Amino acid sequence: MVSDGALVETESQYLEVGDVIRLLEDEAVPCDLVVLSTSHEQGQCYVQTANLDGETNLKTKQSATVTKGRIKEARDVSDFVGYVECELPNPKLDSFVGRLVRMRTIGGRYKVRSTYQCEITGALFYVL
Repeated sequence: MVSDGALVETESQYLEVGDVIRLLEDEAVPCDLVVLSTSHEQGQCYVQTANLDGETNLKTKQSATVTKGRIKEARDVSDFVGYVECELPNPKLDSFVGRLVRMRTIGGRYKVRSTYQCEITGALFYVL
């Protein structure tokens, strides 16, 4: 988990909505996530969902456009202020529709800087 710009090892039971975590290859995904950035140039990662749907083939997931390639290290997370608005819980395992809202400070108050539609189909992550 990223805390104060540094990676801190945390057990999954202590993760909360809004935490940013880093997953390495072959690690289990501990909760619902939005992919912020990956080590792949195109921003993709591969997830196996066998424990959810029985399918053993890898599924490709893409980073959110606004954060793809911009978050390379834990300290880069502190440069991004915002939140995710997402659809209500549903049984769909293969898609997610939401909105990533980026904020900025103006006169000591947070204002919306920009919004980005996130439609994720088909290692830093934002915990939903």
